[in-house]
Amino acid sequence: MRMLNCGYILSYPLQQLLVRRHISLTDRLITDLPVLVPGWLTNSVWSKSQLTSIIQDYVATVTGHYRGQVYAWDVVSEIFEDNGKWRSNVFYDVLGPDYVQIALVAARSADPGAKLYIEEYGAEEVNVKSDALFSLTQDLKNNGVPLDGIGFEGHSVTPQIPTPYSVMVNTQRFEALDLDWAYTRKFVGHSEHS
Repeated sequence: MRMLNCGYILSYPLQQLLVRRHISLTDRLITDLPVLVPGWLTNSVWSKSQLTSIIQDYVATVTGHYRGQVYAWDVVSEIFEDNGKWRSNVFYDVLGPDYVQIALVAARSADPGAKLYIEEYGAEEVNVKSDALFSLTQDLKNNGVPLDGIGFEGHSVTPQIPTPYSVMVNTQRFEALDLDWAYTRKFVGHSEHS
């Protein structure tokens, strides 16, 4: 099987660390850093069954390699546009939103002890993007799809930093679905216009 880049090789004694990994089913990696997603994937025409098999094989290979060694997997990342619409990518364009479920089920099967997360930026506070993410997580949970938490990337650009109250209200509604949440990244920048 041809492999998509699965990130850095872990070199520390894993029993001493809680390790979080990315599986990298994300549009950002496809469009911004194409070296991480090979041309054979993005430049080909796929049937639903072919792309489903590719996702399942990839997720099983990556998570299976680290089975039992990883605390949490960010299974899919950056799936929504800022306006709350689904982001177009090779997975969504063929499978629609089902690719998220396909990846989560494959990850749970390959590494049943790890927590599974969906990761998104710009969804820390209540807004149209977090509403779309919340709606998706409700549907996934209602349909018994394995999902343990939401990873917030925490991209903040002054002067538009999320308010603590809005973040609290937003995270509480995910907690009400019995989901954990975490800041999986944190970026603070400065707008040239502030």
